[in-house]
Amino acid sequence: MLLIKRTILSALCLYAPGAFAQTSINTLSPLENAIQHERKNFFFVDAKDYAVKDPKLPIGIFDSGTGGLATLNALLTADQYNNSTGMPGSDGVPDFSKEEFIFLADQANMPYGNYSSEKKSDLLVEHVLKDVQFLLSDKYYADAAQHQFNKDKRHIKTVVVACNTATAYGIDYIRSFLDRSGIRLKVIGVIDAGAKGVLDSIRKDEAASVAVFATVGTVASGGYEKAILAMKEKTNHTGQLIVFNQGGYGLAEAVDEEPDFVNRKAVQPAANYRGPSLENATYRIDKTLLDIYNFNFDRNKMLCDSRNTDDCQVLQLNATENYVRYHLVSLLEKMRKSAGAPPLKAIILGCTHYPYLVNEIQQTLKDLYNYQKNGQYIYRPLMAADIRLVDPSVNVARELYGYLASEKLMNPSGNPLQSRFFITVPNTDNKAVITDSLGRFTYAYKYGRSAGNVQEYVKVVPFSRSNIPAETFQRFASMIPAANQLINYDLQRKTIDTAIRIADSMYRAFAQREHAPSVVFGIVKDGRLIHFGGEGFSNLETRRKADSSVAYHIASMSKSFISVAILQLRDEGKLQLDDPVSRYIPEIKGQQFSKDAPELTIRHLLTHAAGFPEDNPWGDRQLGITDSAMLAMFARGISFSTAAGTQYEYSNMGFAMLGYIVSRVSGKTYEAYTQEKIFRPLGMNHTYWEYDDVPADRLAIGYRTVKDKWVKQPMLHSGAYGAMGGLITTLDDFVKYLNFQLAAWPARDDADFGPLKRSSLREMQHAANINTLNASAVADGRSCPVVSAYAYGLRWSKDCKGRIMIGHSGGLPGFGSNWVILPDYGLGLICFSNHTYASASAINQQVADKLLTITGWKPRAIPASAILQQRRQELISLLPAWDTTGKASAFAENFFLDYFVSELKSETADLFAKAGRIIRYGEMEPENNLRGKFLIIGEKATLEVYFTLTPEQPAKIQEYHLREVPVRR
Repeated sequence: MLLIKRTILSALCLYAPGAFAQTSINTLSPLENAIQHERKNFFFVDAKDYAVKDPKLPIGIFDSGTGGLATLNALLTADQYNNSTGMPGSDGVPDFSKEEFIFLADQANMPYGNYSSEKKSDLLVEHVLKDVQFLLSDKYYADAAQHQFNKDKRHIKTVVVACNTATAYGIDYIRSFLDRSGIRLKVIGVIDAGAKGVLDSIRKDEAASVAVFATVGTVASGGYEKAILAMKEKTNHTGQLIVFNQGGYGLAEAVDEEPDFVNRKAVQPAANYRGPSLENATYRIDKTLLDIYNFNFDRNKMLCDSRNTDDCQVLQLNATENYVRYHLVSLLEKMRKSAGAPPLKAIILGCTHYPYLVNEIQQTLKDLYNYQKNGQYIYRPLMAADIRLVDPSVNVARELYGYLASEKLMNPSGNPLQSRFFITVPNTDNKAVITDSLGRFTYAYKYGRSAGNVQEYVKVVPFSRSNIPAETFQRFASMIPAANQLINYDLQRKTIDTAIRIADSMYRAFAQREHAPSVVFGIVKDGRLIHFGGEGFSNLETRRKADSSVAYHIASMSKSFISVAILQLRDEGKLQLDDPVSRYIPEIKGQQFSKDAPELTIRHLLTHAAGFPEDNPWGDRQLGITDSAMLAMFARGISFSTAAGTQYEYSNMGFAMLGYIVSRVSGKTYEAYTQEKIFRPLGMNHTYWEYDDVPADRLAIGYRTVKDKWVKQPMLHSGAYGAMGGLITTLDDFVKYLNFQLAAWPARDDADFGPLKRSSLREMQHAANINTLNASAVADGRSCPVVSAYAYGLRWSKDCKGRIMIGHSGGLPGFGSNWVILPDYGLGLICFSNHTYASASAINQQVADKLLTITGWKPRAIPASAILQQRRQELISLLPAWDTTGKASAFAENFFLDYFVSELKSETADLFAKAGRIIRYGEMEPENNLRGKFLIIGEKATLEVYFTLTPEQPAKIQEYHLREVPVRR
């Protein structure tokens, strides 16, 4: 294969650290000496005390800034392997679901990409080594003002270099250092992963161009070209391949809100600006290409020294989207001027910050593909119709999993919520440090330092809202939701720990009040078990302590499993919910409350609307009845309390019928069916219908209280009535089921995983039979009315705060239990007890109230749809003048009949006058896909724009309101 490298930055390779790295590898540097030998030095790490092969240690990840969180997000969402077998193939469970992470963003020293051009590659390598030293050590500062460091950070078991520049310049140095120190950890970088990804995207015999879109430093190192060249030989690619390089000068800095490159508050060109401009000799904005750049000038995203953009003598980029447009146009221009270049097939996102900008990159590529001049497509001959964006993180996940699995280093019991996030800030205790007005290193100081001078230039501190801008946190929420979940937990760690301690004490107090032999409980947040506990003994005779591995009878909590089975069979077309029950149980044909009552259906059984009488506690004693005995009872006649479909009345018999229907339709007993179709796919390996099948040392024994003494209750065998309440399971297993139910929300485009479609789960959880309004309910010590309903095998309620709770209680002689989820909050609670009819529903609701009150957890944010974002932008462009020329298509036909332009202009002028100079426009806050609001923040007041869209395609603005937001006193 012919490999051709094209870059305007190739001269910068003179400053790549090859010679430096080789010298440093063979000679102990001052920093390396401090780490290995100087016990009193801050950087010292004691290799003798390092547990290298401990699977319970976290994975260490570092980057020059927060861009590396995209790599972490890829790890958290990777599902390329079956976790049970370790073999390739997704199983619906993230590959690293039990791994914990320590992440470092070396924000103070970023961007790494500029060190080579400043001829400071040796200083860059020293920064990289300090990053690794931090991951190995136990030291960090609680905050920037703390003078004494803490020593309770955990060690790590492997290193992921989530920075392309650090990989290019420092990975060999890191590996050599670790080998010589005796701390022999695996080090995984992103460059080889990216090279593999780009070669995987093209056929072995096809001619193609590929682009390396990376920091200036990564491009200058030649790291990707070397990796692609080495890998293409191994993979036998024979087609012509041309590699174009584009150093994304300023783009990573813009993502991280570095003020020398982006300043959201700026309204005019800045003196300290360092990005591309009309004057920048290396990164010049070409005025002849302005129509191709198509920069977005809205809201000061471009800074110009003239009101007329055509007259700009000073022009500065002030938004990431404009940096993207500048660099991709520059790349395509480079290709256009290169004779014979085959079409561009793939772009390596060679900086971990760039995956945040996938939408902007894709939109710009689309615009360039369709750009015409004089009727001719300028760039289309140089571009594939669908250029693949290669994120190296995908292959990093594959390499990391393979290593951990082969070395038996997969964490058997970890929780990603225990991950920690750290960032570097200037160490102002060091009097040599020079910072600017924003508290950051000045550019001259940052790149003026020299390697070999071992100092604490920075302090490593936890992420906080004081050291990361609010806009960056917003980006985390929208672009890296899995990593953002862990970050938010870490930010709230102290508050959450306090809330959990209180919740734990509430459950233990409940056990005392109930005089329960034991209680086990668990708290789930966003798919993860964040706390579990046990109080007392699950078996008083053997003194077996209660824990999450003990199996409890969960009684009527069993009903939702039978409902899942019914919906599975419905989705397979084997039955319908409105089928008459007599089709499957002929013994009840013709039986009804009255002659005019409707025929009994499966839906009636699912929702306790069959008209059967409430049958507790009689029904509990029927668990072991045989199918034949149950059918004989039906044949003798059923007593109805009401007509089917007219009233809610709880019926165990109805769910016994559903269990029989599952058996009739599937051809298997309901026990065998649920094992095969529900328990096994969810990994519920310690869930049983028959107590004789439970290992004796894991089985909770049931008790009741008689004259203040515990009396052992006889265990009940499972039979025909077991479908309504015979299930036995552990808290560990039930967490998997609870998360399966929680994962139904929100509705989304992801592939379905699990035993039942998400849409069917949401249907199952929907209020189907409203039955109660409790006007005297209490939450947080205050009156809070609650409306309740029954869904399919689940209870549903909504309180005065709009909080929806879904779950079920269970009670049998010797046992009481409850589980509940709050889908909007991603919260779930479980409580099992081995005390007769212990009512755990109230304690779970009380704990939910307490957790939400203390933590301040909010409902999950609804992502703004593309059409809402588009209409928001169109409204912004109209305000305050309301000049609708060329923009009327955004509005529905009713709009200007219901809203007069003259009144809109007058109202808007008055409110904008109150607001004063507009500082910024807030993000879209959707209520749903077609309705929402955004804020307009002014110097004197804040305004709110609320609008709704029509159901047509494309959706148009039908309703609009502008108001001043009252100031809270």
